[in-house]
Order: sequence, then C-alpha cells, then structure tokens
Amino acid sequence: MKRRPYAVLICTLTAMAFAWAVGTRMGSPGAAGPGSGGGSAGGDGLSVVVSVPPLRGLVEPMLPAGSRVTVLVPAGMSPHTAEPTPAMVAEVVRADLVVTVGMNLEPGVDRFLSRHAPEGVGRLVFADAVGVEPHDHVEGHGAGHVHADGSMCFGADAHLWLDAGLCDAFVGPMSAAVERAMRARGLWSMDAMAAIERRAGDARLMIARADAEAADVLAPWRGQSIVTHHDAYSRYVARFGMSVAAVVRPIEAAEPTPGQIADAVRAVEHSGAGAIFVEPQYPSSSATRVAEVTGAALGTLDPVGDGDWSATYVGLARSIAETLEVAPGAVGSGG
Repeated sequence: MKRRPYAVLICTLTAMAFAWAVGTRMGSPGAAGPGSGGGSAGGDGLSVVVSVPPLRGLVEPMLPAGSRVTVLVPAGMSPHTAEPTPAMVAEVVRADLVVTVGMNLEPGVDRFLSRHAPEGVGRLVFADAVGVEPHDHVEGHGAGHVHADGSMCFGADAHLWLDAGLCDAFVGPMSAAVERAMRARGLWSMDAMAAIERRAGDARLMIARADAEAADVLAPWRGQSIVTHHDAYSRYVARFGMSVAAVVRPIEAAEPTPGQIADAVRAVEHSGAGAIFVEPQYPSSSATRVAEVTGAALGTLDPVGDGDWSATYVGLARSIAETLEVAPGAVGSGG
C-alpha cells in the first residue's frame, strides 16, 4: 500500500527533529529550535518547555540566567484545541523541565508529550502543584447548565493562571522543580540556592503587584456580572467580587447550539449582566448574537495573552472595566 506524500513528509520531519534533538542533548552543536525564549540554554541555564504563553510569564522569572523557554501552543491559539507541531519534538526531547496546566486544559499537548517526552524528564503540572482537582470549581457550581431561575452554573475552570492566589502558591513548587533540574545538570550550588530564593521572592512580588493593580481597576464594579465566551474567567472575576452570569460556549471545542445560545440569553436577562466578551481564539458570531438580543455591550478578552503574565492579568481588568463603562445599565459598587 502506498503511503501518502504528506504522511511521509511528516514522518521524515519528525524523525529528523528527534535525531537532531538527541544529538543536541548529548552535547552536539545545533541551531535553536522553535520557541519563544530565544536561543539554546546557556551553560548555567535550563531548557524549559511550557504548554501555554501565560506559563512562560510565570516560569521565566524563576529560571537561572541563560535559560530558554519554549511555548508549545503559540499566542493566538486556543489550548483546548491546539496540537503542537512535529518541529516541537526537538524542544521536548532536550528539555530539562516540562510545565503544563493540567485539568485537561491542553489535551493536544498532553497527547504530544505522552508520545515524545523522554522518560525521566522533569515534569510539573500547575493543578497538581497547587492542589486543584478537576472537579473543583468556583462557588460550588456544577457542570454547565441553567437553573430554573435562569442562573447558569459552570464546571471546573482550568485557567489557573488567572487566579493570583494560585499563581502565588505555584511559586514554591516551581522553585523546587528548578532546583531538581539544576541538580540533575550538576549546576546546583549555594549561590544557585540563594538565587532561586531571590527569584521566588521577586516572582511573588510581581504577582502581588499585578493583583493589586487589577483590584484597583475593578473596584468600582464589585457586584457586577458579565457574560464570557467560554468558562475561562470564573476564578478571575470572583477574586474581585464579580461573577460570570453565563458562558456562550459551554464546550470549548464545539460551536454553541441554538439551545445553548438561548440559555445564555435567559441567564443574561436574569442577571442583568452589562457586557458580553468575545475572545480572539474563537469566532464571535454567537456572542454577538446574544449581545444584540439582550442589548449588552460587547468587548474582547484574551485569557492566553502573549507570554507577559502581568500584562495579561492587568489587561483583562482594564478591558472589563472599559467595556462596562459604556454598558447600558451596568452598575457596580461604585455606580
């Protein structure tokens, strides 16, 4: 049976990437592979692979100088549906540490790592590290559905990087993972220990400052509810005294059905949500339809960002506040 040309090409590229990566890991020279962190890790640096851009923003400040961070799912793509390319095999094979979110947020990444990550490579899963279980959710809500009174419930929100409290809890396990990777490379020393402690303190300060800035921006809107494209923000807005009244896309990988859109409309009307937010990773037609029917203002939120965690975290607050400012009838605690 003949093999299709594109299948042969993919297999060939994957094999070449694997061979190159093994040579690099053994010390052979090689060019930098794809990623977001620049060239190969320096002599005292680590090669780290993360699943999504916001993890880069949390992880990179805690790494030794000369480290390289590669992101498997680039900015602008949804981690729920994205699949890493064969070119990323090399990055995973030579990695000292691989960091993912967990809770089935990035199923394509999980499949990719199960096939290509070397046995014994350091692994850190955000959800496991901070003790969040897949069934944990905000304010006791169950799987996405609408109550008889029109309120909507949601399942577990896996976008853990949008909760500054969880990010702060992640710093300790991340520092420990860096220490293990450095010990495995023979890079550990008293100076390295002091540097890790200093970087952990700086990371916690970065997180606290971003959280405080976001809280200031959203303070006038405490008590206000919003509608989001998918369930990515329940942890985030709950932190600032707000709530998600409905999600337009209950299943991230599937277009909403007419019934689900109708559910969202009822939830908006019940809650009085002032704004509906679309996301750049998804088509906006369904959310736009809900906004037209309900009269809510339409804004944009990007839960993934470009790898700058602080900018993403604070930027969400500003986008929410700016949209609510022009939303008809939206009133918060300062309204």
